[in-house]
Amino acid sequence: MNDQIEPLETRQPDESGVSERYHGAFYVLRILRKRGGRFFLAFVCLAIVFAGMAILQHWFVHKQLYQTTKQELTSWAEQVVSEIAYKDKWDLAGYRRAAIMVPGWFVVTKNGLIVDIEGFIPGLFGKVELPNERIFDAPQTIISTIGETWRLFGRKVVGGSVIIGICDPNNVTDADKTLLEYAGKFGSTLDQAASLNPREIDYDIEYAVITSDGELKAALGGVPIETNPHALPISYDHLVSLISNSKLYLLYCQPIRDSHGEEVGTVILPKEMGLEQEALRIQDKFNYWIVGIAALMAIATVLWLVAHNFFGQTKRVTLDEALKVGESATIEFKSSFDWDLKLQEYHEDRRLDVLKSIAGFLNAKGGTLFIGVTEDKDSHVPTLCGLGKDLEYYKGSKDKLQQTLRNLITTRIGSQFSCFIADNLEESGGKLYWRVVVEKSPEPAFVRWKVKGERQEQKKFYVREGPKTSDLDNENTWRYIKNRWG
Repeated sequence: MNDQIEPLETRQPDESGVSERYHGAFYVLRILRKRGGRFFLAFVCLAIVFAGMAILQHWFVHKQLYQTTKQELTSWAEQVVSEIAYKDKWDLAGYRRAAIMVPGWFVVTKNGLIVDIEGFIPGLFGKVELPNERIFDAPQTIISTIGETWRLFGRKVVGGSVIIGICDPNNVTDADKTLLEYAGKFGSTLDQAASLNPREIDYDIEYAVITSDGELKAALGGVPIETNPHALPISYDHLVSLISNSKLYLLYCQPIRDSHGEEVGTVILPKEMGLEQEALRIQDKFNYWIVGIAALMAIATVLWLVAHNFFGQTKRVTLDEALKVGESATIEFKSSFDWDLKLQEYHEDRRLDVLKSIAGFLNAKGGTLFIGVTEDKDSHVPTLCGLGKDLEYYKGSKDKLQQTLRNLITTRIGSQFSCFIADNLEESGGKLYWRVVVEKSPEPAFVRWKVKGERQEQKKFYVREGPKTSDLDNENTWRYIKNRWG
């Protein structure tokens, strides 16, 4: 017999607990290939697919909403620009009388003059410059920078001021009386002035409520006040988002150009996105639920697999327990690994007996094989005989003894089954024995062996049945595999 040891490609056993953790991890990886693992992988794939679909849907819906909103605001902007009808100078007489069917808009000149405010949004314009201070003493006629004639009157309130005006006052009977009458409706404080309902104001009256530090608090119409045009959120390439009073707005800006293509002003169109934002939030919430459920199912499957692994593993039977119980469906004894007690010589068939037992446990419910324990034929009482002869054959090297078994498992059963087998050399009463713990396998295990006298290697299927290991024929092997693994 050749005692040359093949190189070991698998792990070396140890007693530190690392071996068992290594074994458990590989068990989980191997079990993923079977039914439970397929469920887990299916749930993971579902979670990934749902997450991908949710992200894609979120992106697509947001893009579509963005495009639809932009188209709508563009259409509105074109209406306003067409009514302004700028031709080398500002002539807003027709624009002021036009009925524009747009929810709200703002017109600002290139230099920052606010031409018109329809549907005020706090925080859009920032700080503004007050007109002539004399308007706070009595109504004054003001000519704006674009040539419009205004009759303005200013009134101080707690926290700021109110400016009311009438454009083209010659068309209004007793404009000053009207201004003085409506000035009192704004109250005595800034908050009262800003909260005034525009419907309470005459159609000809336009106004602006300004804080003491120059911030535009409320406004309606085109009272000629100026702001910093560079501070406005103007962009002609894409929509601009603005949050005002916890509300989300999208702003679209369209330039007003003269006959030479030079920009002379801007129309700003806002749209409140509260309803759309809520709809998107509900849709995203639904998608999160779907992804979350799929993820929870995947996690639950993992936990089940881990529990199945650690709680369903073969119990680590001690030698004393095994000697009391005797051979059973999960316990088997072998007197030696290489040494034949009958022939009193080393024989390879003893190795085959060990591999049969290991394969039988793999194909059944797992079990523990003790090598170095003999059982009396008559009394069937197991006793520890030790591995003296086997160890002698390997010149006292425990490593070589274990490496031989590991190489046999890899070459004769399959390297994929190594992770289900843990072995350790132990001592009791000064005698060395070998404990091999085998877990049940997630797939059928065969033993390939060339028996002496036969021409070619054979592939056999073994299974543990009670206290013995049986060699099944082809028909019974097929039935067993079908019932065991499906």
